[in-house]
Amino acid sequence: MPKRASDEALADERCETCEHYHARGTTCAECGHVRARDAEASRDARGRATTRDGGARARAQSTTVVEVIERFMLVGAFEHTSSERALLAAGVRTVINAVPSCTPCCSGKYLSVVTLNAREPPERGLDFRHACERLQALHARSARADESYPMRVLVYCMSGRSKAPSVAVAYVMFKMRMSLTAAKAFVEGRYPGGHRGMRLKREDEEALEAFERELAENPPDAMPEGQ
Repeated sequence: MPKRASDEALADERCETCEHYHARGTTCAECGHVRARDAEASRDARGRATTRDGGARARAQSTTVVEVIERFMLVGAFEHTSSERALLAAGVRTVINAVPSCTPCCSGKYLSVVTLNAREPPERGLDFRHACERLQALHARSARADESYPMRVLVYCMSGRSKAPSVAVAYVMFKMRMSLTAAKAFVEGRYPGGHRGMRLKREDEEALEAFERELAENPPDAMPEGQ
């Protein structure tokens, strides 16, 4: 049976990258992925769509991976997870998906792949304490690693501008005992010139504000000496 025109239109609205329904050139309301305007696409090694236009290359350059904590935490976007070989070459051993509603992109064959927990109800955002406790354990492992074999962590979300950097801000608050304002300034200060930087959604801002209050009432345990 041939497709109806409405079915074809609906299929065109389904994003090849995040698999949610949003038009080209728009931001996905579910996960924050920014869909390219250009309909012409090729396929990467994992079968995902990649745009060919020069604008896409410019966008990729303006969303480069950012090293928030030296030799440990990197923040990036979905596009930065397309090559597991490149991640391994950069010393990344763990990939953390900060969008619980989306399926992790990496295969998990060579990398440890983790999807963070959402709080209940999901509208309350990510469970930052649980995320920070996991990151603290990974940070301790990274600190013990040989310099020739770094054990970095890449935290990513679709756009790389809200969920992932909010996790980085939460961890800086947790690990360095900083206020939310100071932690945001610290993370923003790690972004290179020309980068579009963070653009936290209101829901992520509110979740971080709640986490700041939670840390004030229930501070984290200190890491053991030497970690």
